[in-house]
Amino acid sequence: YKEWGFVDDDAMISEAYIAEYKYQEFDKAMSLYNQALLDNPGYRLSDLHINVGRCYRLLNNHKEAIDKLTQVINSSLYYKVDANYELALIYKEKGNIKKAINHIDIMLDHYKHADSTLIKVYRAKTLKKELSKQL
Repeated sequence: YKEWGFVDDDAMISEAYIAEYKYQEFDKAMSLYNQALLDNPGYRLSDLHINVGRCYRLLNNHKEAIDKLTQVINSSLYYKVDANYELALIYKEKGNIKKAINHIDIMLDHYKHADSTLIKVYRAKTLKKELSKQL
């Protein structure tokens, strides 16, 4: 985008989503998410940071994913509690069901008054049920 003389962050983020979700090009998606964050140092939402952590998880780089998601949780970003969902998935993949449930419980406690049809709440509750069956 810079080679064209302008930066269109929405297009860059859209391209990152397509790379991640349609083509499973997680390295490319991560690069685009990180570039969008570099172009907008004042970005205060946690979503792009969490997306980077998810890409690390999908590349089976759990250490980097945990480090990135822990940075999000310890930050002042808005919606940082949502990083707990990705952490729960990592610990599920690693077979640490109790730690996975702990992270889902943190997220669900935060959203305890939210509409239960909110997609992230619904997904977290579904994951919690799945994890509970594995105990």
